[in-house]
Amino acid sequence: MSIKLENMNFKNPVWVDMMTGSIFEIPKSQWSNTGSSCTFDIPLYDSPVLLTEKKFLIR
Repeated sequence: MSIKLENMNFKNPVWVDMMTGSIFEIPKSQWSNTGSSCTFDIPLYDSPVLLTEKKFLIR
């Protein structure tokens, strides 16, 4: 699924499965920054997920 977020720019996004707590890096081939928006082509299913910067989760 393709998702476009306005007024967002990512440097190292990760996808978090909120049901399992698993964290997945998103390959650069599946996301892009264009001006002040970011587009992701990522899998989704009927569960909450979180898109965030890796630096906010992993130290």
